[in-house]
Amino acid sequence: MQGPDLTNSLTGVLRFREGQHAITADVQEMFHQVKVPEEDRDCLRYLWWPEGVTSKELKVFRMTSHIFGARSSPSIVNFCLRKTALDFGSKYNEEASNSIRRNFHVDNLLKAMDDKEECIKLTRDLINLCGDGGFSLNHWTSSSKRILAAIPEEERDDSVAVLDLNKDELPTERTLGIHWNMSIDVFTFRIVLKDKPFNRRGVLSVVASIYDPLGYLSPVTLIAKILLREMCRRKLSWDEEMSADELVWWKTWLA
Repeated sequence: MQGPDLTNSLTGVLRFREGQHAITADVQEMFHQVKVPEEDRDCLRYLWWPEGVTSKELKVFRMTSHIFGARSSPSIVNFCLRKTALDFGSKYNEEASNSIRRNFHVDNLLKAMDDKEECIKLTRDLINLCGDGGFSLNHWTSSSKRILAAIPEEERDDSVAVLDLNKDELPTERTLGIHWNMSIDVFTFRIVLKDKPFNRRGVLSVVASIYDPLGYLSPVTLIAKILLREMCRRKLSWDEEMSADELVWWKTWLA
């Protein structure tokens, strides 16, 4: 069974840039930190050929921790992360517990605050609070060099761990699929337009390839979607070429 959906919405978590100073992190091997009760492990049995040799006798193994592909895993693992906040949150500032409940999307933390010093304290509280529940919170990034400097290098993300914070520019990091330029603290988009046929299939392929969960590019992508709607209204088949007027429309948009 899937269990209750305890995952915070993607759009809600991505609004973390409303604060002045942002931090991100993720839980190391989050699913594998949550154990499966022994009486339930037969549900996660799998077959294995020793050393990958198919002529050898198959062996049967059981997973002892939750796997990413199991239907129930997201609900169980999110429950355990929230249970960590419930069981150990009283030892820390309330903001740490609230962050676990509201600012995680599965294993990704995205958080922002207006006060740098409070943000630095929050990073330590979150690391310790997650650690109390058996979760290791690392791969930290931040739009603030002051906050990064307060985080040990071994706990920073590889993209910022080796930077000279006195002179190097902060990089662009991919955060839940969105490119975040930490140096100037803005979201950016990288769109690679591949050659596609001039038909419904080609238009849909290009439009669907643009990842924009918050709708920042809607003023641009809406034009292409309107074209797709018109082609549907004309009942064009998937591979039927668009009209001359539609072709001009499409090429203009691509340019």
